[in-house]
Amino acid sequence: MEQVVDLALPEYFERISAEATFQEQLSVIDMDNSRRSPVQVKNYPIRLKGYSLIFVLSGEITIGINYLSHTLKKNMVMQVYPDDIIEHTAYSADFKGYLIIHSAELKKEIMAMTSGIRLQQAGQLKKLHTRQELSEEQSLRLRKQVELIKSYIPDKEHVYHSYVIKNQIINLFFDLDNCRWHRYGDGERHQ
Repeated sequence: MEQVVDLALPEYFERISAEATFQEQLSVIDMDNSRRSPVQVKNYPIRLKGYSLIFVLSGEITIGINYLSHTLKKNMVMQVYPDDIIEHTAYSADFKGYLIIHSAELKKEIMAMTSGIRLQQAGQLKKLHTRQELSEEQSLRLRKQVELIKSYIPDKEHVYHSYVIKNQIINLFFDLDNCRWHRYGDGERHQ
Protein backbone atom coordinates (compact mmCIF):
# COMPACT_ATOMS: atom_id res chain seq x y z
CA MET A 1 0.00 0.00 0.00
CA GLU A 2 1.31 3.45 -0.94
CA GLN A 3 2.09 6.05 1.69
CA VAL A 4 -0.70 8.59 2.14
CA VAL A 5 0.33 12.23 1.64
CA ASP A 6 -1.29 14.66 4.10
CA LEU A 7 -2.15 17.99 2.48
CA ALA A 8 -3.31 21.19 4.14
CA LEU A 9 -5.64 23.35 2.04
CA PRO A 10 -3.08 26.07 1.16
CA GLU A 11 -0.65 23.41 -0.08
CA TYR A 12 -3.36 21.68 -2.12
CA PHE A 13 -4.53 25.00 -3.59
CA GLU A 14 -0.94 25.70 -4.62
CA ARG A 15 -0.47 22.24 -6.16
CA ILE A 16 -3.55 22.57 -8.35
CA SER A 17 -2.94 26.27 -9.11
CA ALA A 18 -6.35 27.30 -7.75
CA GLU A 19 -7.36 30.51 -9.49
CA ALA A 20 -8.98 32.14 -6.47
CA THR A 21 -9.47 31.26 -2.84
CA PHE A 22 -11.47 32.86 -0.06
CA GLN A 23 -9.16 33.44 2.92
CA GLU A 24 -7.35 30.21 1.97
CA GLN A 25 -10.43 28.43 3.37
CA LEU A 26 -12.59 27.99 0.28
CA SER A 27 -12.16 27.45 -3.43
CA VAL A 28 -14.46 26.43 -6.28
CA ILE A 29 -12.48 24.60 -8.92
CA ASP A 30 -13.57 23.68 -12.42
CA MET A 31 -12.80 20.03 -13.07
CA ASP A 32 -12.37 18.61 -16.55
CA ASN A 33 -9.56 17.07 -18.53
CA SER A 34 -7.58 20.30 -18.85
CA ARG A 35 -3.99 20.67 -17.72
CA ARG A 36 -4.88 22.63 -14.55
CA SER A 37 -7.72 20.45 -13.38
CA PRO A 38 -7.29 18.75 -9.99
CA VAL A 39 -8.07 15.43 -11.63
CA GLN A 40 -4.68 15.82 -13.32
CA VAL A 41 -2.80 16.28 -10.01
CA LYS A 42 -0.98 13.05 -9.23
CA ASN A 43 0.69 11.94 -6.00
CA TYR A 44 -2.30 9.94 -4.81
CA PRO A 45 -3.21 8.74 -2.29
CA ILE A 46 -3.76 11.96 -0.35
CA ARG A 47 -5.52 12.93 2.84
CA LEU A 48 -6.88 16.44 2.39
CA LYS A 49 -7.26 18.50 5.56
CA GLY A 50 -10.60 19.94 4.52
CA TYR A 51 -14.05 19.13 3.19
CA SER A 52 -14.72 18.58 -0.49
CA LEU A 53 -17.88 18.45 -2.49
CA ILE A 54 -17.67 16.89 -5.96
CA PHE A 55 -20.48 18.00 -8.29
CA VAL A 56 -20.66 16.31 -11.70
CA LEU A 57 -22.07 18.41 -14.55
CA SER A 58 -21.41 15.97 -17.41
CA GLY A 59 -19.69 12.68 -18.09
CA GLU A 60 -18.47 10.64 -15.16
CA ILE A 61 -15.64 10.39 -12.67
CA THR A 62 -14.49 7.38 -10.69
CA ILE A 63 -12.76 8.22 -7.45
CA GLY A 64 -11.34 6.06 -4.68
CA ILE A 65 -12.31 7.23 -1.21
CA ASN A 66 -11.11 5.26 1.81
CA TYR A 67 -10.21 2.31 -0.41
CA LEU A 68 -13.68 2.11 -1.99
CA SER A 69 -14.32 3.06 -5.61
CA HIS A 70 -17.21 5.44 -6.38
CA THR A 71 -18.48 6.32 -9.85
CA LEU A 72 -20.30 9.63 -10.10
CA LYS A 73 -22.32 10.58 -13.17
CA LYS A 74 -24.08 13.72 -14.37
CA ASN A 75 -26.17 15.43 -11.66
CA MET A 76 -24.48 13.58 -8.81
CA VAL A 77 -22.73 15.04 -5.79
CA MET A 78 -20.43 13.45 -3.25
CA GLN A 79 -19.20 14.80 0.06
CA VAL A 80 -15.60 13.99 1.02
CA TYR A 81 -14.62 14.58 4.64
CA PRO A 82 -11.33 15.66 6.23
CA ASP A 83 -9.05 12.70 6.73
CA ASP A 84 -10.77 10.66 4.00
CA ILE A 85 -8.12 9.02 1.84
CA ILE A 86 -8.41 9.91 -1.83
CA GLU A 87 -6.69 7.16 -3.79
CA HIS A 88 -7.22 7.77 -7.48
CA THR A 89 -9.41 9.38 -10.06
CA ALA A 90 -10.40 8.42 -13.56
CA TYR A 91 -12.86 10.28 -15.72
CA SER A 92 -14.56 10.15 -19.09
CA ALA A 93 -13.46 12.43 -21.94
CA ASP A 94 -16.65 14.50 -21.59
CA PHE A 95 -16.32 14.91 -17.81
CA LYS A 96 -16.95 18.35 -16.32
CA GLY A 97 -17.70 19.25 -12.76
CA TYR A 98 -16.97 21.40 -9.77
CA LEU A 99 -14.81 20.67 -6.78
CA ILE A 100 -15.81 22.84 -3.84
CA ILE A 101 -13.20 22.68 -1.08
CA HIS A 102 -13.55 24.34 2.30
CA SER A 103 -11.75 24.24 5.61
CA ALA A 104 -12.99 22.77 8.87
CA GLU A 105 -12.74 26.27 10.38
CA LEU A 106 -15.12 27.71 7.77
CA LYS A 107 -17.48 24.77 8.33
CA LYS A 108 -17.50 25.44 12.11
CA GLU A 109 -18.23 29.12 11.52
CA ILE A 110 -21.11 28.31 9.18
CA MET A 111 -22.46 25.67 11.56
CA ALA A 112 -22.45 28.26 14.38
CA MET A 113 -24.31 30.74 12.16
CA THR A 114 -27.04 28.18 11.44
CA SER A 115 -27.19 26.29 14.74
CA GLY A 116 -30.75 27.31 15.60
CA ILE A 117 -32.26 26.37 12.25
CA ARG A 118 -30.56 23.15 11.13
CA LEU A 119 -32.36 19.83 11.50
CA GLN A 120 -30.37 17.22 13.40
CA GLN A 121 -31.86 14.50 11.18
CA ALA A 122 -30.57 16.30 8.05
CA GLY A 123 -27.03 16.11 9.43
CA GLN A 124 -27.45 12.40 10.09
CA LEU A 125 -28.69 11.85 6.53
CA LYS A 126 -25.59 13.63 5.21
CA LYS A 127 -23.36 11.15 7.02
CA LEU A 128 -25.39 8.17 5.80
CA HIS A 129 -25.67 9.36 2.18
CA THR A 130 -22.42 11.04 1.16
CA ARG A 131 -23.24 10.36 -2.49
CA GLN A 132 -26.46 11.58 -4.03
CA GLU A 133 -28.19 11.79 -7.39
CA LEU A 134 -30.00 15.06 -8.13
CA SER A 135 -32.90 15.79 -10.42
CA GLU A 136 -32.23 18.06 -13.39
CA GLU A 137 -34.02 20.92 -11.58
CA GLN A 138 -32.07 20.40 -8.34
CA SER A 139 -28.82 20.21 -10.27
CA LEU A 140 -29.53 23.46 -12.11
CA ARG A 141 -30.31 25.27 -8.84
CA LEU A 142 -27.13 24.01 -7.19
CA ARG A 143 -25.08 24.88 -10.25
CA LYS A 144 -26.33 28.48 -10.12
CA GLN A 145 -25.37 28.69 -6.44
CA VAL A 146 -21.90 27.28 -7.08
CA GLU A 147 -21.39 29.76 -9.91
CA LEU A 148 -22.46 32.62 -7.61
CA ILE A 149 -19.97 31.52 -4.95
CA LYS A 150 -17.27 31.22 -7.59
CA SER A 151 -18.02 34.74 -8.87
CA TYR A 152 -17.88 36.27 -5.38
CA ILE A 153 -14.55 34.74 -4.31
CA PRO A 154 -12.30 37.05 -6.39
CA ASP A 155 -14.51 40.13 -5.80
CA LYS A 156 -12.55 41.39 -2.79
CA GLU A 157 -13.88 44.93 -3.34
CA HIS A 158 -17.42 43.85 -2.44
CA VAL A 159 -18.40 45.67 0.76
CA TYR A 160 -19.89 42.48 2.22
CA HIS A 161 -17.43 40.05 0.61
CA SER A 162 -17.14 37.64 3.51
CA TYR A 163 -20.85 37.70 4.33
CA VAL A 164 -22.15 37.08 0.81
CA ILE A 165 -19.79 34.14 0.35
CA LYS A 166 -20.77 32.57 3.67
CA ASN A 167 -24.45 33.13 2.96
CA GLN A 168 -24.15 31.50 -0.46
CA ILE A 169 -22.33 28.54 1.10
CA ILE A 170 -25.16 28.24 3.63
CA ASN A 171 -27.73 28.34 0.81
CA LEU A 172 -25.81 25.63 -1.06
CA PHE A 173 -25.64 23.42 2.04
CA PHE A 174 -29.32 23.96 2.85
CA ASP A 175 -30.34 23.07 -0.71
CA LEU A 176 -28.19 19.92 -0.61
CA ASP A 177 -29.76 18.99 2.73
CA ASN A 178 -33.20 19.63 1.23
CA CYS A 179 -32.47 17.38 -1.76
CA ARG A 180 -31.21 14.64 0.54
CA TRP A 181 -34.19 15.09 2.89
CA HIS A 182 -36.72 14.67 0.09
CA ARG A 183 -34.98 11.55 -1.15
CA TYR A 184 -34.11 9.82 2.15
CA GLY A 185 -35.88 11.69 4.98
CA ASP A 186 -39.41 11.58 6.27
CA GLY A 187 -40.50 14.48 4.06
CA GLU A 188 -41.68 16.63 6.97
CA ARG A 189 -41.03 20.34 6.48
CA HIS A 190 -39.04 22.45 8.92
CA GLN A 191 -40.55 25.84 9.76
